[in-house]
Amino acid sequence: MSWGQTAIMILRELVGDSSATSEFSDSRLEEVLFASYYLTNYEGDFGYTIDITTQSFTETPTSDFITLSIYKAAGLITCGEYRQSAKNAISVKDGPSSIDLKGVAENKKELCNQFSQQYEDALTAKRAGDSSAYYAIISPYNFEGASYGRGIQDPRGY
Repeated sequence: MSWGQTAIMILRELVGDSSATSEFSDSRLEEVLFASYYLTNYEGDFGYTIDITTQSFTETPTSDFITLSIYKAAGLITCGEYRQSAKNAISVKDGPSSIDLKGVAENKKELCNQFSQQYEDALTAKRAGDSSAYYAIISPYNFEGASYGRGIQDPRGY
């Protein structure tokens, strides 16, 4: 499996789109990933040459870069979902019956904030030379006593 296919698979799991009826196609996730590659390359000063129109790199990216980009892509997706949910956040009450969709938007906002914070924390760690904060997502890793004790939480609440 190539690193691109692995990134799509991991991103799909992080955003909870791994059921039989996926919300996002592989090509859509790949577009979001390439946008995140571009942004991560700029924000993290990695020095890659990335062509978004042809979705290509001049060289194979490192696992550090891919991991940061997956966090960025998860943030882009969940923040987009939050914006969409916020547009539909209504509350209707008719006698004893009520419908309240504001909680859905709040949950999406929390996910958006968590992924954005994880990306920022991992980028800060990268700049400081500490790869343990973001290494586990793409590499074989022993979770006993791992990075979750360092303030990084699983976005799904595990």
